[in-house]
Amino acid sequence: MGHGDIDSAVSRSQFLKYAEDLAAIYGLEKQRRSELRQAYEGLADLVHAMSDGAFIANAERNIVEINNAACSLLKTDRTRAIGMPSLSLLRTLPTRSEAGIAPILQAVIQGEEQTFTTDSGKSIRFTPTLMKNGWLLCLLRDVTEEKRIQHLKQDFLGLLSHELRTPLTGILGFAELLMTRTASLETDDAEAIRNIHDSGMRMFKIVDELLKFATLQHERHEMRQEPLQLALLMYGIFEQMGREANKKNISLYLNHDAANPAIICGNSAMLREMFKNVIHNTIIFGKPNGNTVVRILPPANGTITIKVEDDGIGIPDNLLNKVFDSFFQVEGTLSRKHQGLGLGLSIAQLIAGIHGGTIKLESELEQGTTCTISLPLVIHSTPSSSKEVNA
Repeated sequence: MGHGDIDSAVSRSQFLKYAEDLAAIYGLEKQRRSELRQAYEGLADLVHAMSDGAFIANAERNIVEINNAACSLLKTDRTRAIGMPSLSLLRTLPTRSEAGIAPILQAVIQGEEQTFTTDSGKSIRFTPTLMKNGWLLCLLRDVTEEKRIQHLKQDFLGLLSHELRTPLTGILGFAELLMTRTASLETDDAEAIRNIHDSGMRMFKIVDELLKFATLQHERHEMRQEPLQLALLMYGIFEQMGREANKKNISLYLNHDAANPAIICGNSAMLREMFKNVIHNTIIFGKPNGNTVVRILPPANGTITIKVEDDGIGIPDNLLNKVFDSFFQVEGTLSRKHQGLGLGLSIAQLIAGIHGGTIKLESELEQGTTCTISLPLVIHSTPSSSKEVNA
């Protein structure tokens, strides 16, 4: 075989190898595209099966899929929406204020949940989710009726509280006046007056709790803030709740770095109410001769964490995710031993949210409960002009 024949054989061999490699690559690519197509079709089917509105935008934020419910809410059709920039699609919402809607739409395509109210009064909630590949899945829901019912409930609670508070104030006033004259009354009459006063006070606390709950659920436009030293705030609450803790011989402890006192900027009355509600729960559900420990952890990443621990009766696992629900009681309505509406932790969660924080519970039956509250050191709201540190 000549030299040219050898070169020709090598060339054919290399060509065949390259051809086989290309065929293998093509096969893998074809399979990958098929798998991607199947995944996309599955996602598209899921979007169209949703009762809520939904659309998918690619990494460039152009619409690649949208269902009929979203088209109905956005007053468009699928043929027109596919390929449209998501910002352009969302701008089809009827509004007179382009300046007002622009930051909301920008936040949505960046993955932040937003609620927008159109000129006609329709409220649409956008719940976007950023995918790992940079695409965006956004759910749309008409929450107009939901918000209307919520406002009706808040108005009812507020009206009920105000209407009950006025006559109760009168009843308590007269009861206190009569209590100053119990020395001249028969023992049974004096006891009856004390019972009237004690029952009135319990009712007043319930009405006050309802009013606070209704107030906190309304829109918050401004919140007066001031620097607060957490340790002083806690000691004040301990002093206020000392008598109740002593009835069950429960000891209250504060664990913190006294050399570097933690200071947070927030609303003094709200934060006092939040911590008081949490600590009050540890006393109510604590065991006799038990302990409540409040730990103020060192600040980290602009956040302060406070843990409130008790060694009480604990909460069953199946009820742990319900304890923040309004009017929820761990104990049965008829079998429960403790008074109250079940609003304490709901109010605490609302206050934590208003301050940009979170509150969560961990619990084990008969071992106790730990409530973890995380709050930002600086809250972005209208600050108070006060420079003093108050508890």
